[in-house]
Amino acid sequence: MIMDSLFKYKVYMALPIDLRILLTMVFIIAVFLGYSSSQLREQSGWFYREPNDEKAPTLAQIYKDFGDFLEIPDTGKCGARLGQAFSTTTSTIYTNFKLKMRTTFKETIIALPMVLRGQENGARPRSIGFSNSIWGYKGVILVDAYYRDKIKLGLRPSMKKFTSDHRVLEVCNISTPMSCYWNRQMITVLSSLGVPDSSFTKLYNDMIEELNFCFNNRDAALKFVLKHESTSLVAKLLSAGVDLAHRHIFQCYAKSSYNKCTAKISYSCASRGIDDYEVLSEGCSKKFESPPDGTIVVVGRCPCLHPGDIRRITFMRPPNIGDLYDVIVFSANGLRPKPDKMASGDLDGDIYFAIWDQPLVCKENYPAMIPRNPTSFNQIYAKNMNGVGHFFVNYMLKDNLGHISTMHVLLCDLLPNGAKDNLAIEFAQAHAIAIDYAKTGIPATVPRIPMKLLYPDFMEKTTKQSYESEN
Repeated sequence: MIMDSLFKYKVYMALPIDLRILLTMVFIIAVFLGYSSSQLREQSGWFYREPNDEKAPTLAQIYKDFGDFLEIPDTGKCGARLGQAFSTTTSTIYTNFKLKMRTTFKETIIALPMVLRGQENGARPRSIGFSNSIWGYKGVILVDAYYRDKIKLGLRPSMKKFTSDHRVLEVCNISTPMSCYWNRQMITVLSSLGVPDSSFTKLYNDMIEELNFCFNNRDAALKFVLKHESTSLVAKLLSAGVDLAHRHIFQCYAKSSYNKCTAKISYSCASRGIDDYEVLSEGCSKKFESPPDGTIVVVGRCPCLHPGDIRRITFMRPPNIGDLYDVIVFSANGLRPKPDKMASGDLDGDIYFAIWDQPLVCKENYPAMIPRNPTSFNQIYAKNMNGVGHFFVNYMLKDNLGHISTMHVLLCDLLPNGAKDNLAIEFAQAHAIAIDYAKTGIPATVPRIPMKLLYPDFMEKTTKQSYESEN
């Protein structure tokens, strides 16, 4: 539920002393339950009406069934961990095993004996990565094809989010190769790293040419939509036989692609990252069905605002990890992990893109952003789950992620050095703090802008003073 500032303030001031958030609708009182990460960005959440039926679970029983969250001292992180219980998952197998400890990957992990269903039928195991949740652990795990007789499920201590007795392996999603699309952030960063504007205009003109051909050819329209967004509603409608006489459907998609400045990059991919194999030297990555060995690629993750968020890396194909599919393998060597240099990414399910279309490969590596310690923000919360509800309202009052992103786009076009300008870098650092606000509980401070703001015409701010952008 989106609220304006005045209503947010009224809700905040109306909170009861015990910090319980009550939602009253037509004489029905619902108690705040929690939120997922996507809901928090949309300023929405789950509410629960406790029924009069004695057999129905109470709010405390629901929290207890999820796990022990009170062991997490930070309220923001507690709410984020609670939100993992609201993720859409697929239940797979029940794991009723005793925990055994061993050391591997330079770290102590938990090893669980597990037999894959596909291997029982004689199928060749395929090493793929998938996001999972079990026992309060969440992260990316691999099906290791080297274990023929007894497969091990390794869970790192860093994957533990909270304590839980839930023993069913919940799969969030399986790692699959995805298409890579450019956006304004990628264009801004790559442009500041020396990629000429002609490389972007060529991609854009090629997409427009395809669009123009699609308006009078249904087969071409279906091929275009399947190429750029195969899971979209437009693709399903065209596949079902919807005629182009319903032009508003296809035109709506075309207008959306134009406004969002998105286009598919041919020689590219996007997938989850891992680093569990110490066979790559620092500055290398590996992805199957990719470019030839030794090719220079650019790798990063979105959102990427800092010029160091996109890295120039050498692609390698080591022979002893040949059973891996549909994942990007980063080097585990070096002082600072490669994913951490890419917008402070990690290997907990983050999606990374790799581009080997040489006109889009930057010629240099800009120093990676050094995370700035946010200014301390003293906020006292109750030592119970009601504090999560209080943080939820406080987050809506102080969230400024969208404003910081908008200002960064504006400044990168307005300032001569683009994303490399000191002021733009300050906003990139503030953006990183604003993203982590949901976990740290510390809001970002918007940097001061010592100039009069003019909006570039492509931002379409009709109520603001604008100028015609030359970028």
